[in-house]
Formats: sequence, structure tokens, C-alpha cells
Amino acid sequence: MEDITKPNNSQNTVTKTNDISIKQKISELIEEIKIFLLSGEAQRRFLSLFIFFIILFAMLIMSILGYCLFYFLYIPQIAHSLPVYFQYYDDIDQPIAEVDLSNNSWRQNGILTGGQYYNVLIELNVPDSQHNYDLGNFMINLSFKNALNETVAYSSRPCIVKYKSFVQKNIETIVKTVPLFFDVAQESQTIHLPLFESFMEDEEVATTKAIVTLSNKSLHLNNAKLNFEARFHGLRYYMYHWKLLTAVLLISVLMFWEIVITFLLWRSILRLLRDAAEKIDKKLQ
Repeated sequence: MEDITKPNNSQNTVTKTNDISIKQKISELIEEIKIFLLSGEAQRRFLSLFIFFIILFAMLIMSILGYCLFYFLYIPQIAHSLPVYFQYYDDIDQPIAEVDLSNNSWRQNGILTGGQYYNVLIELNVPDSQHNYDLGNFMINLSFKNALNETVAYSSRPCIVKYKSFVQKNIETIVKTVPLFFDVAQESQTIHLPLFESFMEDEEVATTKAIVTLSNKSLHLNNAKLNFEARFHGLRYYMYHWKLLTAVLLISVLMFWEIVITFLLWRSILRLLRDAAEKIDKKLQ
């Protein structure tokens, strides 16, 4: 029995000795880390790293703000909808309306952006009446004038009130009985007529007004609107339709150039300081 217990005791002693040596090594490593962290060199490194991340974060914020400012200035409003008020007089056969397109702002003189393409269409809301059906085709004329009162574009398009049969009209009336009773719906239809495709606004002289003319004043009309829809091309298209992707790419480009410019300025400042120090040393010698 004594021969068996002696090896076990020796093994336990070796294990305890190994545990003590491992604990001593860990404690020594912790002490070395503490000494390094409390040393002046470590503090200088941490301070340099902290300043580096602060500068990097400031560059990121500046890049984001720069991109937002660029987006605000470069991307125009994609759509405009302006009311059209036709003037009816006894001595005028063709009702006419003048729509103000001027915009007194620091960005531009008109609501349209120079160099930008627009689709222009008119929206007519007309009653579903037999009178309008009997009118047949009529013409809608549109002309744009600039600040010099010059005609910059003209368009004339035919239009017609969509015919509805007696059966179709009655079925629609039955379906919309409740909305019609509460004056939520109307017995009317809306006509969308394109007048310009890819009209480009002049970059030098802004378009200030649009003149709309109806060829037949017998048309019964509830209301009318002139709509502008911007057609983006190139960078504007990607910035508007792919906002996240273009934002990441352009912000990265801005950050890259900020880092390059900052690095070059820092090198130049260090060179100037070094040259100034050398001149002072030469004067003192």
C-alpha cells in the first residue's frame, strides 16, 4: 500500500508546482501590461490613436454634410403641379390661362432647373355629361415664355372626352352611389394629355410663365392642372434612384480626397516648421 500512495503524492506535488508557476507567469504578464499602460510611451500612443480617430470621424461628418449639401443643390424637385385657371369672357372664343412659373429664390429664378429635361402634361377634370361627349375633339395649346417675354416653346395637342355608354355610365353610378351621396366622389373623369416630352429648360434665361389655351369654350370643366415631371439623366439619375449606393460611393470619394489633402497639408506644415527651426538654429550658432 505504501508503494502505491507515494507516486500519487508525487504527482499531486508536480501538479501544484505547475499551477503555481502558471499563476506566477500570468501575474507577471499582468504587471508588465500595467507598467506599459501607465508608461509615458503608451499614453502617447493612445493619445495619438484617439486624435487619429477623432480626425477620421470629423472627416466622415464633413463628407456626409458635403454630400447632403451637394444633393440639395444638384438634385431639383422631381415634380411640380400648378393649378390652371381659365378665363371665360363673352367676347373670347378660346378660354386662356396664364400660369406663373417664376420663383424668387437664391437658387434659381424659376421653378424649373436650367439644363434639366421635363415632361409636361395637362390634367383636366371634366364632368361625364352628354354635352362634353357631343363636343368631340378640341385643341389645347401651350406656350412657354421667358423673362424677356419671348416664346421659347410651343405645343398644340388634340384632346377628347372619353365616351361612356349608357350602360357603363349607369353601372358606375350604381357602384358609386354611397360616395356620390356623401359627396366623396363625382361623376367625372380625368384626362391626362402630354404636351411636351423632354422639354429642356434654358440655363441662362428662366421660363417665367406658361400660357394655356382651350380651342372650345363650350367644354364643361371642373378644374385643370399643369404638371411637370423631371427626367433625370447621368449622375442625377443615379443619385435620385440609387440613393444609398451613390451616397456611399461619393462620401467615400470625398473622404479619400480629404485624407489626401490633410496629409499633404500636414507634410507641408511639418516641412515649414522644420525649415523655420533650422533657420533659428543657424542664427543662434
